[in-house]
Amino acid sequence: MIVNHEYPLAMVDHIGFKRYSNSLNPDFKVISRNTVKADIFREYNEERRLLEKVIARNKSRIAFISDMWTCTNQRKGFLYLPCPHNKYTISKTLVECLKSFNWDEKISTITLDNCTTNDVVVDVLLEKLKPF
Repeated sequence: MIVNHEYPLAMVDHIGFKRYSNSLNPDFKVISRNTVKADIFREYNEERRLLEKVIARNKSRIAFISDMWTCTNQRKGFLYLPCPHNKYTISKTLVECLKSFNWDEKISTITLDNCTTNDVVVDVLLEKLKPF
């Protein structure tokens, strides 16, 4: 529930959540936010490991698409890009993301939007990633 709805981990400390959980099952012991965090990271790492295995077995290439835009009300499913949004930060973040999944050697194409910074990002990416 916390992950699916992007609730804060501290939700387990809220009195309303504790009362609600108790009303469903008085024997239920609410876990701490540290336990929730550890459980989320454990599940993430397991899913990531499984995904890495699938990708490693697959002989196909990956087409990577990036669209740079700013959104203030939605965080779901996007890669965080720290400021400043210049060629160094953008390319460093993209390369780190690709390499963290071992995708850097499986890239077939990279498609970037028409953000003017991306013109120079392409040059940096070609330097840092092995072209085929």
